[in-house]
Amino acid sequence: MAESGIRSRRDQSGGTDGNDGSGGDGSGVRIGVIGCGHWGRNLVRNFHEMGRLAAVSDIDPETARTYSDQYRIPALTTAEMLARPGIGAVAIATPAEDHFQVAHQALSAGRHVFVEKPLAVTNAEADSLVAAAQTAGRVLMVGHVLRFHTGFRCLLQMVADGAIGRIRHVHTIRAARWVDRRSENALWGFAPHDISMILALLGEMPVRVIAHGDFAPGRRGADVAMAGLDFPSGVKAHLFMSWFHPAKEQKLVVTGEAGVIVFDDCMPWDRKLVIFRHGTGEPPPEGDGEPVAIDPIEPLRAECEHFVSCASGGTVPLSDGAEGVAVIRVLRAMTESMATGSPTDPARPRIAPIGPEGPDGPSGISGSTRDTETSRPADPAGHAGILN
Repeated sequence: MAESGIRSRRDQSGGTDGNDGSGGDGSGVRIGVIGCGHWGRNLVRNFHEMGRLAAVSDIDPETARTYSDQYRIPALTTAEMLARPGIGAVAIATPAEDHFQVAHQALSAGRHVFVEKPLAVTNAEADSLVAAAQTAGRVLMVGHVLRFHTGFRCLLQMVADGAIGRIRHVHTIRAARWVDRRSENALWGFAPHDISMILALLGEMPVRVIAHGDFAPGRRGADVAMAGLDFPSGVKAHLFMSWFHPAKEQKLVVTGEAGVIVFDDCMPWDRKLVIFRHGTGEPPPEGDGEPVAIDPIEPLRAECEHFVSCASGGTVPLSDGAEGVAVIRVLRAMTESMATGSPTDPARPRIAPIGPEGPDGPSGISGSTRDTETSRPADPAGHAGILN
């Protein structure tokens, strides 16, 4: 199905002015990374390997100094980074509750912005960032990294080519053994990945959302979350997110009238994408299915290269601000449903806050760990199953 049902592909000016670190035509755009924690360090590595890294910034001076020494680039405060004329774009990997403030400052300073998922933590913040990018004429891109995975890109093309007929159902599971993040929950930590893929796959927003969560003793946020989405086309999607799980799982299952496609990012590259073909109205066949060959390209590298290309040419990213807004609307609807126990509609404006752990709650719903977190090592390959 077409992706255009979620957002417009209008050209975006995003022109450079020769004073933004892009060499005037954008071809040499230089990037500063703000937030060098468990996922930010992977951004630092990729932009360095691409020859684009200009500076780093982190709330912990020692962390910033470590990467400054390693890559021989300056460690700056955010204000210093945004004031430097040689830096034309920034990549933000701070805690989610800080995304809006840092991204808005960067856009106001005339910088192209890449911000890790989620784009923001409220609908109003997300809308404001899109408006700020349009006003500044700058690129705003959201880190929905699985949109750049060759397995998912191939799955999209197969569905568009009619490989499994009309989609009937989508199921996702994203789980890890134990993630000790007391300032967030599994929903906001994991669901953005799957929501972004489902919206891209179906090209429409859900009209009904229901979600439930389970809390471990002493925890502020849900360690396990389940959500159901109903779409205008009749397709139903079910999501399961957990970081209180016996094993890591990262799976997207798309069921159509004539087959099933399974995208399992925990499998080796030659088994990440598998199709099960069957006749219309028949059950899926037994067996291991038919593996689909995909290129073993690091999704994060592809994402970083896409951001550089968009910042250089002023074009609209695949995961642009509009997609980020759509994902936040679904996340907020899920959060409201978890708080009230009732179904919600992402398009329906809510009258009042639910409470400190509800839709407008602060840190309990955030989706990124703090810059200084070092409890889990970076994935050096960046593609052995995404967990960020």
